[in-house]
Amino acid sequence: MTLLKKRESIDKSELMFSNKALVKMMIPLMLQQMLNMTVGMINSIMVSQAGDAAVSAVSLVGTMDSVLILFFTALVTGGSVVISQAIGHGDAKGISDAMKQLLYSAAIMACLVTAIVLTFRTPLLNSLFGSVEEEVMWNAHRYFVPIALTFPLLAITESVHAGFRAEGKTFISLMVSLGSNVLVIVGNLVFVMTLGLGSLGAALSTALARLIAVVVLLIMIHDKRRVVHVEHLLHYKPDFKAIRKILHIGVPYGVEQTLFQFG
Repeated sequence: MTLLKKRESIDKSELMFSNKALVKMMIPLMLQQMLNMTVGMINSIMVSQAGDAAVSAVSLVGTMDSVLILFFTALVTGGSVVISQAIGHGDAKGISDAMKQLLYSAAIMACLVTAIVLTFRTPLLNSLFGSVEEEVMWNAHRYFVPIALTFPLLAITESVHAGFRAEGKTFISLMVSLGSNVLVIVGNLVFVMTLGLGSLGAALSTALARLIAVVVLLIMIHDKRRVVHVEHLLHYKPDFKAIRKILHIGVPYGVEQTLFQFG
């Protein structure tokens, strides 16, 4: 009896993405990560002009912000899988419905996270950074509140990016990320270095950049010429079956990545 069977040949014409297309998808993703790291360093340098306490606070809270960014990115992975399945079946209505369910479920969960962290922000910051100086903690609170209010915007952004990745349009995400990061730098020039708002200015520039990014992405996701698009976004009816599929994949992965980062 033959233990190893001959591998069946694959008809490459039946594949959704060729090797060349996969490379085109991967390169923007790698560039996006490099861009975020580079702009993060530039951002820290600019905020350092406001003093040691401000840059320390932004750095400390920024670590928590990065963890939540990773959580939302992992969370929407479930939606990306559901959207990809709809694309594979050529189900245009299913694509639109899955994208809408992902947007709303991620935004609602982000609102819950925002409400929790703002309600318990003092014990949360004290438990994580309790040994820091009083001035650093004061700046941390100034920076943390505006940033926490942008978590729903962040969830929406990552949801739309997940839809574009499922479609294979990673270059769009790269361009939006580039524009958003440029806005953060310009905002720091205005709020931090010109107006002297310190950690609050850094938070305002980040919040403004995330708001503009969401507006741009929502306009793009309404374009019916795209494979992944949403129709009648404000007319929402929960599809709990689709939501369960999204959360069943996304939540465990998000928790896993979050615990890893906390470690």
